[in-house]
Order: sequence, then C-alpha cells, then structure tokens
Amino acid sequence: MVAKGINVGKFISLIKKSKPAWQWLAKNAKKAYQLGKTKGVRYIRHEIDNMKWYRPIKWALKASGFYASAETIWSVVTWVYHHV
Repeated sequence: MVAKGINVGKFISLIKKSKPAWQWLAKNAKKAYQLGKTKGVRYIRHEIDNMKWYRPIKWALKASGFYASAETIWSVVTWVYHHV
C-alpha cells in the first residue's frame, strides 16, 4: 500500500523496531480511529506536536513524511487499529 510516496508497510515495520515508538503509535492509533478520519488525523498531528522537542520519535515521524500526508496517517492508524 502506497500513499503519497510513503510505503505504509515499510513504515510500520520500521516503527515496530522501536518499542517506545510502537507503543506510542498503538496507543494513539486506537483513540484516533475512534474519533474518525478527520478528527483522528488532527489528533495524531496534535500528539506529535505536543511531544518534547528532544524526543527522537517526534523527529522520526515528522521527517519520514508520515506527518505531512493525512492519507498516510489514516492508512497507518487503520492498519494499527486492526492489527494490535
């Protein structure tokens, strides 16, 4: 599955390699999915923006292209929600 040049499957496999990143994504994806697409994407972006500046997870998510595309965020949230 590809959304805006980001391979969602590869992104998820890379996030799974970092236990704190995977835990953060799993926790927040559940809440985001329950909010629906528009509010869920806004919620994920808000949570990323509210991370401390020194957290590497914040910069990895922003630099990967995940943060920029609402379709990518929603694809990842949907996948995580159904597979966790």
